[in-house]
Amino acid sequence: HVLNLKDYALTDSRYEDSIIAQCEVEESGTGVIMTGSSSSPITTNMVTISFEDSPTVFKPGLAYEGKIKVINPKSKPIGKKVIYLTVSYANNKHSVHKLVTNNKGIAQFSLNTEPWGPVAVTLEAKYEQTRRPRVYGGKHLVPYYPTAYLSLQPFYSKSQSFIKLMSSLMPFSCKKNAVIRAQYMIHQSALRPRQKTLTFYYMVMNKGHLVQQGHILETIHPGKEHRGKLVVTLKKMLKMTPVAQVVLYTVLPSDEVVADSKNYPIQLCLANKVSLKFSHPTEVPGSKTSLQLKAAPGSLCSVRAIDQRLLLLQPDNELNIQSVFNMLPVQLLSGYPYRVIERDSKHCWGIPPIRNIRLAALAQVPSAYFPNSGKVDVYNTFKDVGIKILTNVNIRKPCINGLWLSAPERMVEDFETKESISIASSSNQPVATIHKYFP
Repeated sequence: HVLNLKDYALTDSRYEDSIIAQCEVEESGTGVIMTGSSSSPITTNMVTISFEDSPTVFKPGLAYEGKIKVINPKSKPIGKKVIYLTVSYANNKHSVHKLVTNNKGIAQFSLNTEPWGPVAVTLEAKYEQTRRPRVYGGKHLVPYYPTAYLSLQPFYSKSQSFIKLMSSLMPFSCKKNAVIRAQYMIHQSALRPRQKTLTFYYMVMNKGHLVQQGHILETIHPGKEHRGKLVVTLKKMLKMTPVAQVVLYTVLPSDEVVADSKNYPIQLCLANKVSLKFSHPTEVPGSKTSLQLKAAPGSLCSVRAIDQRLLLLQPDNELNIQSVFNMLPVQLLSGYPYRVIERDSKHCWGIPPIRNIRLAALAQVPSAYFPNSGKVDVYNTFKDVGIKILTNVNIRKPCINGLWLSAPERMVEDFETKESISIASSSNQPVATIHKYFP
């Protein structure tokens, strides 16, 4: 049934912003009656703009790549439309880029990060930067063209050296080897004088296990900074379905680790091929039929015969390749189990430990901002794919005391300091000496 929306006061703000439909269907022959209802929202958003496949962390000196998606109120892509991308950084500096969406409503972009420097950056996407007449009226809904925003953090590197794994436009095929490309930028200050080679290491995780590893020896040419490209080949792709987690890193002579990690989806494939068909495509109700099942020798097969109408009512119960992979106990790793999380206050873990018992209640107030969120350093790069690191080299972004403290933390620190001064001035107890050396 098709509704003529001209008969409804969709632009009147005095009504609810949704259309509710209820229906009742009776099956002919059985008399079974089923009811259902659904609703459709009424929106004033003429378009919806969102950032797709756009990381929240950038690496200064290497290109930042992302996508902007534009859809209409019916969630259909809008093609051949102009999008204006504004990049804001440093002291109110900004640049504007004009983009055009393709038939899928996607506008891809690549930005030069060298002018940004190691500071936070804001991206703003607007739909067709044209002036539209404003419609005022208390009873009428006004068309709205929203703007999309994305905040970026710089990746931390003491020497401003970086590695970047390139994304894949499509999932890798499960029938042939896959090639992963990467870029690197290493500053001379992090290397030894007259150093000629540098070794890069890679690890490939799949279903929670290390399935491939190796190293690449790169020749370094003299210069202030060394740029180059790397290639990593993934093998036995059929066994890596559905996701390959790749880590690429190197250890510099300056005791600094440079790394990047990324998840690469792989086409869903099963090693054992199976086919199933009836002896005849159609049969008379009540007659006998036979099934022909073919699979590799030794395969464990499961057959289920149900009325097709049940799948129409409950499509989620249908057995397909996606439902098979959803049964895997582990598809990919991310983060650490709570037993091995490092809660070290000196690494920006929100509220630091409070030594005064009377102030313990204040510590229950959560911090509103965690500065090291996302893959902002090497530690979080490995953590993003579930790899735990035991090392004595630099892998974490340092914290500046008091710079990222939220209001509750500052209140605790100030209260603690004032109380300590008050206690010290009112007592004549000898100063306690803290021993740090125990032979």
